[in-house]
Amino acid sequence: MEGSAWNVNPPEKNVVVGHLRAGRADVLAVWDIDRWSRKMPVDVLNEVVGLEKHLGVSFYPLSQPFLSTATMDPGMRQAILGMYAWMSEAESRKRSERVRAAVAAKRVRAGNIGRDPKWGRGKIPSEAAIGQVRELRASDPVRWTVRAIGAKLALSKSTVGRILSKDEHE
Repeated sequence: MEGSAWNVNPPEKNVVVGHLRAGRADVLAVWDIDRWSRKMPVDVLNEVVGLEKHLGVSFYPLSQPFLSTATMDPGMRQAILGMYAWMSEAESRKRSERVRAAVAAKRVRAGNIGRDPKWGRGKIPSEAAIGQVRELRASDPVRWTVRAIGAKLALSKSTVGRILSKDEHE
């Protein structure tokens, strides 16, 4: 899934799975299925079935107790779990699209009045600034580190890093 702000494999999730593998728990309770995973529906279903079959762990989403692997018919649960996973993935995609649209609108409004767009306390880089980041990095990657580019263009290191990271993944 591209463009998600949510880490697909957060380190906390790996720690939890490690505890489950070590046999420290036999029930995994999560608030909502979309808090466990926002992957594609088949991937969520495979994760839950894997927990159940390979580790002997019952999956229990607190806000959807009808999806519990401990209490529901396995065939029916797979169908409903797939539907919920699909809905979670679709909501995540819609949220990302809304944020991208809001950023684009802020860029346009700020450009119309001759200012840099802002988001909260941070600054949204304009298309011109994004181009400058790319040009500086391409001209001399040793000299133009993330920190040096950020200082020259008055952008944060994380903003410059995101721009350059996005370029590497495309």
